[in-house]
Amino acid sequence: MIKKLIESVFGTRHEREVKRLQPLLDAIHREEEKLRDLPEDQLRGQTAKFRGIIAERTGALRAELDQAKQAKHDCADPAERDTIEDRVQQLDQQYRKAIAQVLDDLLPEAYATVREACRRLVGTTVS
Repeated sequence: MIKKLIESVFGTRHEREVKRLQPLLDAIHREEEKLRDLPEDQLRGQTAKFRGIIAERTGALRAELDQAKQAKHDCADPAERDTIEDRVQQLDQQYRKAIAQVLDDLLPEAYATVREACRRLVGTTVS
């Protein structure tokens, strides 16, 4: 009885998950509409486009991280190396967060691209 009451107020776990994911699904469907008329060569070029976007948004941070790693490698003083290591760890954490954000932003378009490519390979139509 209590379970039914809680489900009527909050919904089932499945309903909550569907509600949480629905905006993402809608974004994927919008991207699929855009890709439907895209020529084969441009569809193949999506991977390079995604890599370019990732590099553009995270390139500066990646370069700074690489410089800090090189500075740590070249440093002879152990105390200074520890300071540089702390900076490397901080930059690495920032870089990972930036990559995760970019991937989250690209998710609908990337997923739609994969679905469209699979649809074309199998030769089905969208219902």
